[in-house]
Amino acid sequence: MKNASSTYSRFSGLALFSGFAGLAGIIALMVLSLTNEYRDANHHAQAEVGNISRMLDEHALATVHKADLLLREVQRNIRPGDVRLDRSVSGSRKQELHTLMKSQLESMPEVAVLHVTNAMGNHIYSSLDPVPRINIADRYHFTRHKDDAAAGLVMSPPIVSRTTGKWTIVLTRRLDFEDGSFAGIINVILNLEYLQQFYRSLDLDTHGLVALYDKEFRLAARYPPRVEDMGKKVPNHPVMPYIEKGEKYGVYQAQSPLDGIARTVSFRQVGDLPLIVIAGIAEDDYLAEWRRHIWQYSVGTIIFSLVVIGFGLRQRRAEEQLRAASVYARSLIEASLDPLVTISADGKIMDVNSATEKVTGQMRGSLIGSDFSNYFTEPEKARTGYQQVFSQGQVTDYPLAIRHASGKVTEVLYNASIYRDEKGEVAGVFAAARDITERKLAEQELKRSNAELEQFSYAISHDMRQPLRMISSYLQLLEKRLAGQLDGDKREFFDFAIDGAQRLDKMLLALLEYSRVGRKGEPPEWVESRALLDEALRFLQPAIAEAQAEVKITGDWPRVFVSRDEMMRLIQNLIGNAVKYRVAGRKPEITVRSETIDQEWRLSVADNGVGILPSQIHRLFQMFQRLQTRAAYEGTGIGLALCRKIAEHHGGRIEAESAGEGLGSRFCVHLPIRRDESAGE
Repeated sequence: MKNASSTYSRFSGLALFSGFAGLAGIIALMVLSLTNEYRDANHHAQAEVGNISRMLDEHALATVHKADLLLREVQRNIRPGDVRLDRSVSGSRKQELHTLMKSQLESMPEVAVLHVTNAMGNHIYSSLDPVPRINIADRYHFTRHKDDAAAGLVMSPPIVSRTTGKWTIVLTRRLDFEDGSFAGIINVILNLEYLQQFYRSLDLDTHGLVALYDKEFRLAARYPPRVEDMGKKVPNHPVMPYIEKGEKYGVYQAQSPLDGIARTVSFRQVGDLPLIVIAGIAEDDYLAEWRRHIWQYSVGTIIFSLVVIGFGLRQRRAEEQLRAASVYARSLIEASLDPLVTISADGKIMDVNSATEKVTGQMRGSLIGSDFSNYFTEPEKARTGYQQVFSQGQVTDYPLAIRHASGKVTEVLYNASIYRDEKGEVAGVFAAARDITERKLAEQELKRSNAELEQFSYAISHDMRQPLRMISSYLQLLEKRLAGQLDGDKREFFDFAIDGAQRLDKMLLALLEYSRVGRKGEPPEWVESRALLDEALRFLQPAIAEAQAEVKITGDWPRVFVSRDEMMRLIQNLIGNAVKYRVAGRKPEITVRSETIDQEWRLSVADNGVGILPSQIHRLFQMFQRLQTRAAYEGTGIGLALCRKIAEHHGGRIEAESAGEGLGSRFCVHLPIRRDESAGE
């Protein structure tokens, strides 16, 4: 009996220790899995709302531009005599103007009504028939034009239209008599219900949010709708601090001030207009799956914990508790989809779960007692990994392949750690094999998709340039032939169209260059980094001389293994930007430094130029992102994105830093250094 008791005591201690060790491992794996899942869900939500807010920005900007073109067209057709207070207009002329205004709205569902208002504020022409007898002399958009002849396009705050009785935003332009005095206004009443239908079409899950505010954060449109909040100014809106700091785009997490729902939100200011669009996805929606997993994992962990703790606290029922712990532990092990194996110190299988039976095609009884390496395609490699567990304490993501009895091979990542007996001595190894078949297929699919995407971007940027150049050329020819017939507005329209086609051609050319990185460039070779710099400076010499810039070169310049043309373009872009983005009246001072630190080549370009707001640095390396206006500095907005792609293609990275606007900036490229084997020959 004494021997039996001693054996049972040792068995109980080993079981209790194994239970707590298993519990700790399960909790660690659970926390790691949930942390990664939470991070991925948040990153996906941020990317999704960012894309949707960009689409909302473009949609709102296009709507306003279309409405403004409509205003300009009607403005061009209104004669001074049509709006004089002391002159009557013939019925045929009234009908002509009504027909014109009504026809203009047939292809513009974004606009509800179009009015012409005289200097007294009375509607005198309209797309509606009959003309509503309404006076708007007290409205902001009327008084603004009356008091300011140079107001241009005026946008009202969200208001209830006296014509439609619905919430709207009114866009207006001024009418003048021959002497420049105020004759009235043309106003467009936007159809915000059409806007909300567009918002409704966006898939933002059950509690998603899309909204449009004016610059004072008065609600203009929203989905889901909240009629009671329309036109009201939202105090302390979470976007306000961003706008006050001059940021036109951002992503944040907060509770909505209107409905109290926590969301990941992206906002954008619509161009230079006093409008802000917001898109949000509720945490309850995009974290629902993650929270369900927390519940599932927690229930299993609680059950296992109760069994293990109960075993330690109730020694008088040790045998029953041990049996229960074994049952629950076995249940948890069997619940795993991954093959789990306990291996003794001499390499013999002690226990397996059903997933191991499936992947090997062998029954549990035949597996137990056999050599674990027999079931791998490379037994020697498996034994090497097994020995590493004893020398290192664990092995993580060790690649192996398991052979099924039928001959089928399953690629796995082998993870293992040692376990100890009641004396604290190493007793064996607990191992898990993660099937990576689907991951391999996903990686192959991703590579194929990336290749197709590169080919697509190349085709788009290459094949679309020819029709764009044709559009630009024929517009210029048409402008020359009609030169004597063009008034100010028509000439402005031609300029807009030609400029837009030319800028799009430049952007497509930049996109073509971007798509070629890593695909069409020269293969890597050993080159002197200083020779690359000297060649880039020769190319940039005209711009440097024109700006009277001072370029200082310091540091050590090693031999590097790079694609020569790609690295040349990266250096040209960084130094060229330092020359271009200079402060007027300040002599550009540029420092180019090279150094080798911890097997890494660091190339930095520092300047005393316009600088960058620290809050905007994250936008620098995105495609077509511009922090300076096009009027002040020409460019496509792709140069730094190209630099980032070149750096990443070489296995490195690029980063930027600046103390703020007007305080200069510094860009640093980090590239790994390969050993130059030819140097030792």
